[in-house]
Amino acid sequence: MDYMQKIIRTVFITRPMTINYISTLVLNLSALSFLCYLMLFEHNMIDLNWYKVLTLIYFIIVVVFVIHYRKDCTINLGTYSEQLKVDFKPSLPFYVIKSFLISSYYIFTNIIIVSLIEKISTDKCCEKLHILIPCISIFVFVLAITRIIFELTKISPFILLGFIIIPLLMFSFVGIEKAILGWTFLAMFLGMIANQFLSMDLRQLVPEKFKIFIKNEEELEEIINKKKYTLIVFIPILYVSLLIAEKILDSAPYIYMINAIHSKHFQSVPTDYFSEFLIWNAFLKLLIVLVAWACFQTCKDWIFETLSIKLLNVNISLNDISLKNGIYYLVKYKRLNHKWKINENHYFYLAGNVIIERKLKRKIHKIYNISDNLLLPEKGRSKIIKYVSNDILKIGDDFFVLDKSDSKSEISDSNRQVGLNILQINHYNIWSILFSFIFIFSILTMLITCSMKNSYRGEYFYNISGDINKPKLDKNDQIFFCREDIYIIKRNKLFGNHDIVSKYKYDDVTLTIKNSKGERIGEIETNQNNTYAQRLIVIHDNNIKKKYYPK
Repeated sequence: MDYMQKIIRTVFITRPMTINYISTLVLNLSALSFLCYLMLFEHNMIDLNWYKVLTLIYFIIVVVFVIHYRKDCTINLGTYSEQLKVDFKPSLPFYVIKSFLISSYYIFTNIIIVSLIEKISTDKCCEKLHILIPCISIFVFVLAITRIIFELTKISPFILLGFIIIPLLMFSFVGIEKAILGWTFLAMFLGMIANQFLSMDLRQLVPEKFKIFIKNEEELEEIINKKKYTLIVFIPILYVSLLIAEKILDSAPYIYMINAIHSKHFQSVPTDYFSEFLIWNAFLKLLIVLVAWACFQTCKDWIFETLSIKLLNVNISLNDISLKNGIYYLVKYKRLNHKWKINENHYFYLAGNVIIERKLKRKIHKIYNISDNLLLPEKGRSKIIKYVSNDILKIGDDFFVLDKSDSKSEISDSNRQVGLNILQINHYNIWSILFSFIFIFSILTMLITCSMKNSYRGEYFYNISGDINKPKLDKNDQIFFCREDIYIIKRNKLFGNHDIVSKYKYDDVTLTIKNSKGERIGEIETNQNNTYAQRLIVIHDNNIKKKYYPK
């Protein structure tokens, strides 16, 4: 068992690139051997000069690969926890170019290896080797993708793939209604964790040798309670997120998108487990939950602060807080240079219960008295004042920081996010996150809906030749669209006889054609390998599939 664990750890965690390097080298040698075989023994059947150049170029590429990645033979990436600490930031242009070269290299190798297998499988005794082609192509793809991921992160690519695959797999099984793990189970499970698992009793599960590292009881209880309330508050957010995801899964634009991409005709997207469609569904659920989690994390502290103050009926009065005397300067975020700036021309001077406002450029000088959370002037309107921290006050809608304080030095010339954190208004970011997501989602929905309402329209003619690449179109048997209606017109060549016109309904979600009874009599088909047209209409006419091609 320990030996098996060691092998798995070596292959997937500590030395995956050694396996990648050796596997790639074996494929390279096989490809070079095949090219040499063609030049030596089948030179009469190939363009010898072209193959000589091809072999030389490929040999040079292989040599460059072997030398450049020679360290992969001995590299040990370390344990899982050690790799998570790696902080590698590649140059984006260099990474894009390198990824393109690696992809081209592996595609080239795959083409040669597939040709080798096809050559071997022509022999009767080896003809079954042909079934290995998809497996080899998948294997080469895995080698390429792991190499590209490693160039980006410098950690085991299987760790990153695990971070992607495990959440997708998990979210493919959860949901409100259409899932194995429905909301009843999720609510019960999460509620049980919040009420039972997240408690001080958790200390009993810590091994005795590690208990000395546990924080003091008061600090530990605070940490556990924060995690508990975080989970409790997030449960309804998770419910709403999954509910929104399922509504989108049942929407017409989403079903149309799946049908158009996969050339299918679903009334609703299938939920068969481990299918390609389930990956789409899981990705959508995961995306919406991640956006919800990002919004929640952004304003979590503000939510807890607001709820606790309201529920416990805490009345905060500045008269009960010992404010630091001194000058509080206005701090503003400047959008032009994307920095927080201190405005020393506008400040408040605090001395005990009296606060003086000065605006040097406008020569304004006002004296206020602090009463609860208000600044009361001798004349004019009062202002609301709020305590943010020992160094920061919020007066009206503006923030003021104490001169010669740590907060002032930290926020001066800092970027937007740092300033928001210092001023404790990070929850404002929720609106930018939500707006960005809703805007992008709305644009995509509009584009998909526009495609759904306008794609595949036009005139189509019956192909009487049967050849999909060289069709012979019959101008007397045609189909044309009129909004959501489809007309099939069969022109009568005999003088005095009327054309036969049949009217049907086009379902733009399922890409099908239906008669007045709602029965399916045809559909839109796509064929990427068709050199003449990638879309056509198939009509089922008396058990005969009639194919109509666009004009």
